[in-house]
Amino acid sequence: MISGYLTLNNKKNLNIKVFYYKKFKRVVIPFIIWTILYSIYNSIRLYGNLDLIYIIKINIMAFCGIESHYHLWFFYSLIILYAISPILIKLLDVLSDKDIIILIVLFIIQNNIIKIINSIIEWNSKWNIPIADYTIIYYIIGGFIGKVGIEYLKKYKKMIYIISWITLITSIFISYIYTGISGEVALLFSDRDFFTAAITSIGVFIYILDKNYNINSNLSRFFLYIAKYGLGVYLIHPMIINLIQFINKNKSIGSLIIESVLAVAISYLCVYTIKKVPILKNIIP
Repeated sequence: MISGYLTLNNKKNLNIKVFYYKKFKRVVIPFIIWTILYSIYNSIRLYGNLDLIYIIKINIMAFCGIESHYHLWFFYSLIILYAISPILIKLLDVLSDKDIIILIVLFIIQNNIIKIINSIIEWNSKWNIPIADYTIIYYIIGGFIGKVGIEYLKKYKKMIYIISWITLITSIFISYIYTGISGEVALLFSDRDFFTAAITSIGVFIYILDKNYNINSNLSRFFLYIAKYGLGVYLIHPMIINLIQFINKNKSIGSLIIESVLAVAISYLCVYTIKKVPILKNIIP
């Protein structure tokens, strides 16, 4: 949603050549590098050496859509979203606000009907062909919020907040009741792909935009620092966690807390160092 807000309302992104060059440099190149790095890392971790056949196989699978490590899934979503962004920018520009809302609602309804049917009767419905993946739906919602502007949405913010809270509380309550009745954890209403998550996310996003935090405040500077290094920490943290767990065999609660703190701290230190090396800094988006 944040990506859609920032990307789909920037007319500079209509220059396809410039837009794709920027995104290739910031997303595709890091994707390729981290995919290769994790294929090498997993080869050493699993087999104790550089198994070239394994590395080649993993990289081929990765470029076919199966990530070389579990946490690299988001690269695929980003690449697809950025690939269609110039088209979505033109679409949001041409369509009226009413048409965009109808489009988003239709996307959500179609996705949720599929989920509800399959969840209740465990039947692989023939309607199970989503018009738009929820990643794209959130992306378009963010773009739409950016298009109409927070000043326009302020007129409806109380209603949006009330609906968001009601949706959140209702989804928790229904999940609790269903879990108690069925004896199985009810995941449907907490699923990010379900309409309850979309409504709650919209409320939170508009609340943050409405607050218009001072960029020079200590809180804002802290979040800017997190944003600068956060993705790099996310990319490198599995390696650091495995290294710490290899050294420390203690699995007590206290030890796990210390491990978590150390993993974050060491990951930040590694990313900070990488960012300072000109030839390496571009591997961190």
